[in-house]
Amino acid sequence: MKRQNLKALKKHYPFAFLLFSFMTTDITASEAVTPSAVNDQARVIKDTHLFSEPSLSSRTKMPLKKEQTVSIIKRKGGWYQVKESQTSGWVKMFLLRFNAVPVRESKSGLNSLISSTRKPHSDLTLTTGVRGINEKDLKSSKPDFEALKQLYLLQVSTRSSKKFAKDAGLQPKKISYPKVNN
Repeated sequence: MKRQNLKALKKHYPFAFLLFSFMTTDITASEAVTPSAVNDQARVIKDTHLFSEPSLSSRTKMPLKKEQTVSIIKRKGGWYQVKESQTSGWVKMFLLRFNAVPVRESKSGLNSLISSTRKPHSDLTLTTGVRGINEKDLKSSKPDFEALKQLYLLQVSTRSSKKFAKDAGLQPKKISYPKVNN
């Protein structure tokens, strides 16, 4: 992409520029949320089982206890293949937490964005999204600026939104957060 086009994109569509920058770096989503190398250590966050295949319907090999340490072999969808002692098997990825994931230096300056994905999450807010996209899709992805332009055409201003709500007789409503038992 020409330099002048990038400047115009950055000026008029800052979100698009960020998205474009993120998509064209050598950082993949799997690096952002998975260990950087085979044999990284992770701990089990809840009692579970080691499965023979990445499927809940496969046979179980052995139980894994909360806080037990395992070594990561590889990832497949929402599962990690792990090794515990001399036994390897599969564990759902949301049942593991990584002990220490080093932050990889990036030419694009997005370390703070990526590192935010490595901070500890509570069990209440952590989700795992793995359907519909894989590492190959991410590496071969191309930005669709025409679709982004169409998205910006749907943008609504705060003033317009407030006017719409007022004309419709809508009133703001405060909702308290639910209490969490620890």
